[in-house]
Amino acid sequence: MKRSTLAIACLLSVTSVAAFAEDGSDRARARWEAFQASHAQAHAEAAQKTLTAQAKSNGSSAAGTTEQKQQPHT
Repeated sequence: MKRSTLAIACLLSVTSVAAFAEDGSDRARARWEAFQASHAQAHAEAAQKTLTAQAKSNGSSAAGTTEQKQQPHT
């Protein structure tokens, strides 16, 4: 490959990369922050559902456990 051809190829590749990379980091950062926010919201909703289910489960089984504790062991 001739040096002039190599220089032109390098110049074209550098300019095309620069054109595609313009404002790329800002878009990537915005996407990452949106992804983190959606994950935090999803995890918060899942944790809330789990706590609600546990509270319902503990509330209904709490009466059964107190009855079992009051019975003497034989």
